[in-house]
Amino acid sequence: MGKYGKENVSQIVTFGEYKVKNTIKAVLSKYNCPIAEANKITKSLPDMVDGKTVTFDLLEHRHNNPDDYDTWEETDLKTLDKAWETLEEVFQQYPQVYDALKHISGCYNNTGIHAGGVIICNKPINQNGQVMMGSETAVLPILQFEMGDLDFFGFLNIMGNVNAGYMLGQAKANVTPTIFCIYRSRKSTLDDCKIA
Repeated sequence: MGKYGKENVSQIVTFGEYKVKNTIKAVLSKYNCPIAEANKITKSLPDMVDGKTVTFDLLEHRHNNPDDYDTWEETDLKTLDKAWETLEEVFQQYPQVYDALKHISGCYNNTGIHAGGVIICNKPINQNGQVMMGSETAVLPILQFEMGDLDFFGFLNIMGNVNAGYMLGQAKANVTPTIFCIYRSRKSTLDDCKIA
């Protein structure tokens, strides 16, 4: 911070979503469902199938359009079908869960700070995007771009144990980013970063 100036360095925001399991738990707790029952329900639901996150939309689409899944593995289809059966039992006992999954699942429910990302710019961060001040756990301001969006906005990604200064020089020789900023994992050494 001292080397680059506090206004030129920030952390990166992360967004947590309501997923199938935590949506169900949130609704069931509101309707006084015993915790043990809620845990039993959510433990029976898969997190991933065929490398894809299991969302309510995926489960409902599979149920309503089984022919769309002809190319999927039989074991994955059985897993999705069993999960839908579990949900239908929950919907009968707690109809509010269906509405919550339909309308809340996939929405953001919290923000956090990326554990391994830091952004360093040659001008104040707030000139490059929206900045929020974090809680007492945030050491720096937090840029409100997700990690996956940084490349789109012209930030240069420097990850891992690399000589960041060398990488920045190579990138400037070949590509001109729209914003002369870098972000890097905490495994890199900030002393390697040279901002032009």
